[in-house]
Amino acid sequence: HDKGVYRSWYMAVDGHPLQGSGSRSQTDAPGRVEVVATESPDGFVWRERGRCAIAVPGQMHFDGLSFFIDPAAPPESRYKLVYCAQPPKAMGEALLAEYAKRPARYRDTRIGGNRMHCFFAVTSPDGLRWESIARPLMMHPGDTDNTFYYDEAIGKYVLYTRLYRQDRRWVGRAESADFLDWGPIEPMLWPRLEDPLDYDIYLNAFTAYPGNPDYRLMFPMFYHRSTERSDVRLYSSEDGIVWGQVPGGSVMTPGEPGSWDSEFIAGGKDLVPF
Repeated sequence: HDKGVYRSWYMAVDGHPLQGSGSRSQTDAPGRVEVVATESPDGFVWRERGRCAIAVPGQMHFDGLSFFIDPAAPPESRYKLVYCAQPPKAMGEALLAEYAKRPARYRDTRIGGNRMHCFFAVTSPDGLRWESIARPLMMHPGDTDNTFYYDEAIGKYVLYTRLYRQDRRWVGRAESADFLDWGPIEPMLWPRLEDPLDYDIYLNAFTAYPGNPDYRLMFPMFYHRSTERSDVRLYSSEDGIVWGQVPGGSVMTPGEPGSWDSEFIAGGKDLVPF
């Protein structure tokens, strides 16, 4: 909710609107990549506000789009959009060599010769005109739900993203005083020992409570592999590092078989006032 209207952004690769999914962007040579701005007066009826082509030389396999409005940035880069993509081969090989020097606990087993995905960013003064940052923020296969934001309480940028350990999806966290230079990703949420073996914590759906950033919330989606269904739970945190599930069980569950919400549901971000 920005300046009295609701705003959102997505990427279009060769005309295909991704809206968070890379399934239409798995091409080795995209011709045109655009950031598409949309706007709504009420959160229900949306219109396209503008399109801006961005420079992505040699990048491919786009996914994991995230955006935020940065209160700590200078006016010319206040709007930030981060996405996951495979870098040009020469850049990827150099980054991979540096990545291999990390301690094993800070390396993702999904990163390798044919999978060298990174986080790239573009910035904007108004959400309409975008400029690319050539060097990636970090090497990480963040292909789904990535949350970037500036935590004013600690004076640092924070990332929540997916980890993949023990053949299950977890949620990890990283922080940085510099948006362009990030620290390691630490595990934060993972399926509990009492959870069924087919459970993954698939999405983080982080949000601050509208108007009160001291209340940090997550609505993580638990994916049930054996039934291809899901449920959404509510977690809270005082510092954004230590999280606990709010008592009461799931806050959203699928509907009855045959109904529109009967199979797979998830929470997005951010919470906004209506």
